[in-house]
Amino acid sequence: MCSSDLLRLLAATSWSQDPWALGAYSHALPGCAPARQVLAEPVEGRLFFAGEATSTRAFSTAHGAWETGLRAADEVLAALRVAAA
Repeated sequence: MCSSDLLRLLAATSWSQDPWALGAYSHALPGCAPARQVLAEPVEGRLFFAGEATSTRAFSTAHGAWETGLRAADEVLAALRVAAA
């Protein structure tokens, strides 16, 4: 029973209509994946970056965004010389 009649949309978002995202997600051009690590580097110990685009292992995913947020928070604490709990 392989029929297109059996397929139906289960869920949809309006992500493609968002004026800021327009349905986009991060990706690296061929040969440019190492740029993710460069993007994640702090600037002068005062500006810290996180987000799935800075993840070298879980790019383009929610858990990549989460993990890099934790990493950036640890970098901020280290810069402020605050011990992480």
